[in-house]
Amino acid sequence: MEVINPMPRMFAAFCFLLVGSVGASQTPQITGIQVTHYGIYTGNQGTRQPTASGVTYSEYDGLRLAETTRTVALQRGVNFGFEYILTGSPDKANVPIRIVVRFPAPGLNKPGTSTPLTEASFDLTKQIGVSSWNGYSIDDDWEMVPGQWSFEIWSNGQKLTSQTFTLVP
Repeated sequence: MEVINPMPRMFAAFCFLLVGSVGASQTPQITGIQVTHYGIYTGNQGTRQPTASGVTYSEYDGLRLAETTRTVALQRGVNFGFEYILTGSPDKANVPIRIVVRFPAPGLNKPGTSTPLTEASFDLTKQIGVSSWNGYSIDDDWEMVPGQWSFEIWSNGQKLTSQTFTLVP
């Protein structure tokens, strides 16, 4: 009969559990962003919800890159923007980000408002390491303002990226 000392195995199991629990409780940390595609997109507009700034935030299904460009013909129904992946750890952790959209001068003159809208911002939760999309869909005549449209993604007071598109008549 052989006697097996269970202590080395128990010690190894304890170390594995300790390391696993440290990794599981790791605070999500964004270290950067990778822009993977940009341009004009097609897709089906899904859920729409107004933001505090008065611009509607929309989710899309089946979004596909139709053309890689930073120059966009200004017309109703055009979707433009970019795809990105947040880098950091742990992978697939939910993290808060802020989206800021800056509109060209003189701004967007939304009906029922007294001053032009020069920017819109809203907060989202995204996942580290997972492809996401940010952009804009020109749905109304009051949004048809030519010029430089900029999209910024922020995390913890740090700008991760700024992507600019020129909308032309």
